[in-house]
Amino acid sequence: MNITFQDPIYLFLVFLVPLFIVTHFYSLKYVKKRALRFANFEALKRVSGGEKVYINWTVLIIRLVIVLLLIASAAGMTFWHLGRATLSNYVIAIDASGSMLADDFKPNRFEAAKESAVFFVEKLTANSKIGVISFSGVSEIESRMTSDLKKVAGTIKAINVKELHGTAIGSAIETSMNLFSDAGPNAIILVTDGRENVASEKDFDNLLEIAKKNEIVIHTIGVGTEEGGIIPGLEVVSTVDEDLMNHISSSTGGRFFRASSDFELEEAFVIISSSKESNIPTSLRLPLLMVATFLLLVEWGLINTKYKSIP
Repeated sequence: MNITFQDPIYLFLVFLVPLFIVTHFYSLKYVKKRALRFANFEALKRVSGGEKVYINWTVLIIRLVIVLLLIASAAGMTFWHLGRATLSNYVIAIDASGSMLADDFKPNRFEAAKESAVFFVEKLTANSKIGVISFSGVSEIESRMTSDLKKVAGTIKAINVKELHGTAIGSAIETSMNLFSDAGPNAIILVTDGRENVASEKDFDNLLEIAKKNEIVIHTIGVGTEEGGIIPGLEVVSTVDEDLMNHISSSTGGRFFRASSDFELEEAFVIISSSKESNIPTSLRLPLLMVATFLLLVEWGLINTKYKSIP
């Protein structure tokens, strides 16, 4: 369980609280001085309207609480807790680099990955939102977040292996995170043979830290047998980088799946879709605003009743 803020820039308004307190005391002191200029209570009553001039700690505390609640509401305070999620938003990131043409799957890793991803999409509920990206040396958005699962399945089937060389897993993670616009649970499913050769280790750690901060879980599916497969035209054996896949998933609260066959690849997607526990967000913006409004009415009532007239 933890607390995050959607717009943390508004938290800087907290530094105005001391100024608010100083202004409160200064205004009381000013009113008191103005009232003492008069020699009789009749004159004082006409100027102050019968208000009792003294430092009222109850009203001050209520006003401070109201200000803090409004700041927290503006900053988008969100409470995260581990619970049973009925819905998750996913971005499926499919490796479309040349190494995915390795022949340890039939006809190759790439086609097997696409087929399993389509199976996953077709099993989801209609309320789920899915985005799709492909990546090789760079990442490319194939479909933005949508609940049109039939369209998503068609998009996945139409992805082709990219001519650009390289496997930019870091870029794929960054692009995937940028697709999310709604509060979670949000998860990225990274389907790759795990051979990053573009981003630096520092870049990776920064990206994973951002994902963790934004409560984005990354599940990794390593496609490839232990023996590896031959990449057509290169006659090079390609194997899965399990250490990297484990590092990515464990750093964000996700799971790593080693898929050495079509069955294991499909099973990995099934396990991800059937996960019951997830980090669930609860936006506190409206509750905080309602409490602040209630206290504002209480404060208004106090200064116009109990703390207004002279006893």
